[in-house]
Amino acid sequence: MRRQLIKHEGQTAPRHSGIENREYPRVPVFIPVSCVSLDSNFDPIYQSMGAIKDVSQTGVGIEVPCDIRSEYVGLTFVGLDNEIVEIKGKVVFSRVTTVGTSRLGVLLMGGKAEIDLFVAKVVRFHHYTKNVKCAD
Repeated sequence: MRRQLIKHEGQTAPRHSGIENREYPRVPVFIPVSCVSLDSNFDPIYQSMGAIKDVSQTGVGIEVPCDIRSEYVGLTFVGLDNEIVEIKGKVVFSRVTTVGTSRLGVLLMGGKAEIDLFVAKVVRFHHYTKNVKCAD
């Protein structure tokens, strides 16, 4: 079987080698999130639960059980100190997975400080809860 090669910053790397060609790399996380579809006036259309699957300095990857067709979403989760953490985002891609869920790429909206705070709370939540086991 022949592998297709791509150039990456002066290197030759096999396609799907794990090298990302992004300005801000993704960090894998898992955080339950409320995902509200918003119209162009940012009024709610539909609400669904999902999970943030990865985060970067400017966006998040989300998986939801239904197809989201709106251009904007509102994201909400409960942080470590039981505070409500919210932000709006623009859906930059949406695709249906093989299991029928939707995978969204969301560009976070707001000022730099607001986006940085949201990303920090996502990463902090993930690191403090990744080894927590549910009681049986």
